[in-house]
Amino acid sequence: MDGNQFLREVGSTLVAQACGGGSRLERAMRCLGGNLLDFLTTLDGVHDVLRQGGAGGGAPGDVGEAGSDEPAFVCARLGNRVALTFNCSRRPVAGKLLPGALSCVADRLYGTPADIRLEEEDPIEGRFK
Repeated sequence: MDGNQFLREVGSTLVAQACGGGSRLERAMRCLGGNLLDFLTTLDGVHDVLRQGGAGGGAPGDVGEAGSDEPAFVCARLGNRVALTFNCSRRPVAGKLLPGALSCVADRLYGTPADIRLEEEDPIEGRFK
């Protein structure tokens, strides 16, 4: 297994373990939306609040730290696809965990098969789609 596949599996395992047995985290995640698109759109908004320092978030050095004009996580519908742009220049491994984590969320919370692909948009900036 190559490194990217390993990180994808780690992301999936983290979500599966965190959401096991109807945990509080699973219940909280389900509150973000009734389907995968709603979940991702709401997660985008929650991420914005956290990165701006609301609700105790926004630690120095975080992706999209307060004061940055660069969006860190953006969800947009493109026809029959959903595109996520995730700026992970400060924590590039997070971008490689994301496909596995989101695949697990799609399957476990919404019973939706998801083909999630990681495409490196700009290796210098660390942006992934």
